[in-house]
Amino acid sequence: ESGAIMLYVCNKYPNDVLPKEPRGRSEVEQWLMWQMSAWGPMMGNAMFFKRIAAPRLGSDISSIQFGLDRYHNEAVRLLGIIEERVKDREWLCGPGKGKFTVADISCHGYAKTAGWWTGIDLSEYTAFNAWFARVEAQPRVIDGCKVPNGKLSVMIDDSEAGIMMRRKLEANSKSGGRPHFGWKDIHEVGLDSYAKNL
Repeated sequence: ESGAIMLYVCNKYPNDVLPKEPRGRSEVEQWLMWQMSAWGPMMGNAMFFKRIAAPRLGSDISSIQFGLDRYHNEAVRLLGIIEERVKDREWLCGPGKGKFTVADISCHGYAKTAGWWTGIDLSEYTAFNAWFARVEAQPRVIDGCKVPNGKLSVMIDDSEAGIMMRRKLEANSKSGGRPHFGWKDIHEVGLDSYAKNL
C-alpha cells in the first residue's frame, strides 16, 4: 500500500515532509488516508470507466453509464475538496499557508491525471491548479516522476510530444466512434512501448 510505504520511508529516513509533533503529524496522516480512501480510488475508477471499460464497448456505452457518471461526479466532488482546502493556502497541511508535506506528494499522482485522463475540465479550479503547479515544481516531486527510466512519460507530461500523443489518441477514438479514448487507442496507434512505462 502506497500510504504505508510513504509513512515507513518518512519514519525510517530523516525528512521535513512528515511533522514529528503529534498534531501536525495527525493532520498530514488524515490527508494521506483521505488520498488512499477517496481521492485515489475515485480518480482511478473515473479513469478505468472512461479509459478501459468504455473504449472496449465501442459507441454504445449505455451499460456502464451509471459507473461513468458515478465516478466522474465523485471525482469532481473530491476535486472540489482540494480546491476549497488550498483556496487561501499554499499546501494541504500545516499552519497558516501550510508547508509542503507527504500529503501533497501523495495527492499529486492523481492530481497529475485529474484533467486529461479523467476528462474533467480543470479550468475553473484555479486554487487546485496553483497548488498543483507548486507541487510539480518541487525538485523531489520532479525526481519521483522520472522513476523508473529517468524521464517523464510522454503520455502524461505537457511537452509538445505529450500533447501530440494525446491528440493522436483522441483522434483515433473519435474515428472509431468511441466517446472516450483509452488503452485500446494506445494499442491501435502503435504506442504500446510507451504504455509499458506508465
